[in-house]
Amino acid sequence: MEPSGEKKSITLNMVMRVIALSKLQIRSIFNTILRAKLPNENEPLAGNDIFILLVADMLQRLGFLQAEQRVLILTQLTPVFADQAVEECATCLKQLVFADNQFCTWTGHTGFTDLRTGEALEMIPHPPMETIAYNLGELYRRGVLQIEKRAGLHVKHNANSVDEPGDVWQRASDVVS
Repeated sequence: MEPSGEKKSITLNMVMRVIALSKLQIRSIFNTILRAKLPNENEPLAGNDIFILLVADMLQRLGFLQAEQRVLILTQLTPVFADQAVEECATCLKQLVFADNQFCTWTGHTGFTDLRTGEALEMIPHPPMETIAYNLGELYRRGVLQIEKRAGLHVKHNANSVDEPGDVWQRASDVVS
């Protein structure tokens, strides 16, 4: 058992169990967006790499985005957030905002990106009717927690616990050994 102050590193294999991206998509993100070699599945990942994989996974789940739009957003978003380690700023507000499913902007980005043409715009032509904002800092926090839980890093062992002995019959459907 590791000391309470020591944190176990998150590996690519642990992340892959939680996200819906394929191995090819992950390889492509490392090669094109992160400009790095794909790490071994059991090699610890940097926090920013985990952050980008979680953002890419979120973008993959957004039905209104096409593959080219996801790549465009990740390509432009990555350098903005790469300067600051995500672990150091858990309360920083890092948002990704979509306006009318055609434009997007994010914290640290001036103006908007037109998702149909890829052009950078200082202003959008008219006020948006619909905006959707995602807090990427919270996405990272929840994503890491889910990865750690899936990997069994937050398992509480109740052996010899007074609160819940292991062989007590609680419901009719329980089988007692």
